Amino acid sequence: MIKFQDFKKDKKTSGDGEIDCVRKMNEWIENKNIQVISVETLTEVTGDGFSTDTCFIMLRLWYKEVC
Repeated sequence: MIKFQDFKKDKKTSGDGEIDCVRKMNEWIENKNIQVISVETLTEVTGDGFSTDTCFIMLRLWYKEVC
């Protein structure tokens, strides 16, 4: 069965959320017996047709447990 795990930006810190999420994800993977299928970067785009801004939300890891 294919599963997913989300790694969200810590709202308490104003630092680079993407780097923190990658670090958390790598630590999580080290402790699991899984096959990584895909990693998605989820963002939010705001603004109008002339000007937009992209904000990082989280990483989503798609994986399969290995027996």
